[in-house]
Amino acid sequence: MNLAAPAHTDSTLLDQFCDNLWLEDGLAKNTLAAYRSDLALFAGWLTHQGGTLEAVDGQRIKDYLAYLHHRPPAQQPKPASQRRLHRALRRFLHLPAGPSRGTGFRFLVTSTTPPISTISTM
Repeated sequence: MNLAAPAHTDSTLLDQFCDNLWLEDGLAKNTLAAYRSDLALFAGWLTHQGGTLEAVDGQRIKDYLAYLHHRPPAQQPKPASQRRLHRALRRFLHLPAGPSRGTGFRFLVTSTTPPISTISTM
């Protein structure tokens, strides 16, 4: 499946998110680029599914993780990439709800969350 480019509003949110991470946490340029890349892929998948980052919910995240899990083994993210994706999603969704992000949803993943490859789809 060829994923769509993220919607313009999603790209703007990603830019703001990365700017905030840099200003607040001083994350390295490579870390910010990796987070942005991971979230842009998620946003592109959401766009393809008819969704946006502004309206993301827990089911959409589960669906995305299932999508990644069901890709051919050679295309599945490596464990380190899976952990980085989980960190990026956690950090992005823990931003305070703004005027356009009033979903109140918070993605609850801990360090004991299993890798994507072990998540079953029910």
